Formats: sequence, structure tokens, C-alpha cells
Amino acid sequence: MQVAGFIVRELTRVPSNFRSTKDLDGYLKASNVVGVEGIDTRALVRRLRVRGAMNGVLSSVDLDDASLVKKAKAFPVWKAATW
Repeated sequence: MQVAGFIVRELTRVPSNFRSTKDLDGYLKASNVVGVEGIDTRALVRRLRVRGAMNGVLSSVDLDDASLVKKAKAFPVWKAATW
């Protein structure tokens, strides 16, 4: 399984590992993964801890809020396995 979206507070433009062949933005583009930066990830984690897992939509094409909410609600709910 591969990630479908990537959320980060601040995207670094300079790879920090000497083995890197491209920066994160280049890697995400090459892997067809949508990314968003400028999100308060600590606030997002707090919300997820309180409310539990939620569906979300990242889009650079459809910018209509109502349409995006409808798409998120239509997505099947994923049930975590209980151990």
C-alpha cells in the first residue's frame, strides 16, 4: 500500500541525507502523491485523537468545498483490524 496524500507543516527544499537523489517534492511528484504544506500538523493530530480516523480529500482540481465534502462522505469507511 502506498500513501495517497502527504501533509506537512513545512516542506524542506534541501534533502538532508547524502544518499538522496531528489527532494521530497520531486519524489512525491514522481510517485503521483498529492502533497499539502502549511498545515498545523499538531492540531490535526489532536483532532484525530479526539474524533478518531476520518476520511479526507486533497485536490488541486476540484476546489468546491461542497463537492469535496460530498466526495469524502462517499468514500468507504475503513475499519481497522482489532488485535
